[in-house]
Amino acid sequence: MARMEREAVKGTIHTGRYLCRFIDWGQGEPLVILHGLGDNPRSFSLLMAHLSQFFRCIAYQQPQGIRDQARLGRYHHDHLLDDLRQLVDALHLPPATILGHSFGSTIALRALKEEPAQWRRGVIMCGFAHRPLSRWHWWMAAAGRLLAGRTTLANLRGREVALKRVHYPAFDRHEPTRWQFFLNETGSSPLKAVGHWAHQLHRVDLRGVLPGIRQPVLIMCGDRDFLVPHHHQEMLFRGLTNSVMFQIKDCGHLPMLTHPEAVTDALMTFVGRQPLAHECGATGPDAQGFCPTSGESCPSSLGIPAAPTPRTNVDRTHAPASAIPTCHA
Repeated sequence: MARMEREAVKGTIHTGRYLCRFIDWGQGEPLVILHGLGDNPRSFSLLMAHLSQFFRCIAYQQPQGIRDQARLGRYHHDHLLDDLRQLVDALHLPPATILGHSFGSTIALRALKEEPAQWRRGVIMCGFAHRPLSRWHWWMAAAGRLLAGRTTLANLRGREVALKRVHYPAFDRHEPTRWQFFLNETGSSPLKAVGHWAHQLHRVDLRGVLPGIRQPVLIMCGDRDFLVPHHHQEMLFRGLTNSVMFQIKDCGHLPMLTHPEAVTDALMTFVGRQPLAHECGATGPDAQGFCPTSGESCPSSLGIPAAPTPRTNVDRTHAPASAIPTCHA
């Protein structure tokens, strides 16, 4: 995290409902990043390390109810879009790109529909328009909402075993520190907030919103995402009239951590720019985080070595080659 701590600007604004803390890193067209359920902006540090060369990356923390003055009991999904508006206004952002991961994709989709002048294009990563909870997950979320506000996901017994079953296959090619980084960052999320937003998610249905989104949208997913299966991406693709889909091979629900190079490649292609080339001219850091040409610490490693991802890891599907980046089959 050393490079982000050194280069990024951290700030806080009050949206009228909570203290919104954000990370502002890079130069260029703004790229606003919305994290998923039980996550935080720091999980995008590897991805922002690549993209900050081309974009002004802005990632912010959604309301948690701890040290941010958010009254979760009065918070609804619609309010999250209002918070986003306040952030955009406070930072005086020009028309920008919005990227939503998982739960964050539902905020991004609403923003694209309601504010087309502000959002030039969208990136939906492992996202969905409608994903109601199972009965078991609904009751788990209800139990979480009853717990003390400072109880976090890290306090859940058996959490690491459960996460390993779902997410670890995409991490096993990387150094152990990257997996531990994921556990630490998500473990800090308050259970009360996770339960609250899971119940809000249960009620969200944006299928009727999709045809009204006219901006180009990149739908990005992993081929081994067991948390948000591929049929959710197909639903988005069928509903969005101006979209292109990229599927990343051997990737699960967290491509910003396991495949940041492939995500960068897909996004740069989508916006009509050359895919990212590593500064050394090679493919990126080795397993120890060193540049394969110079032997020195790789500028993209951020202290968490990023194993190279070949460009063949990104497959374009459902999109005529002549229509990138604003196309739909």
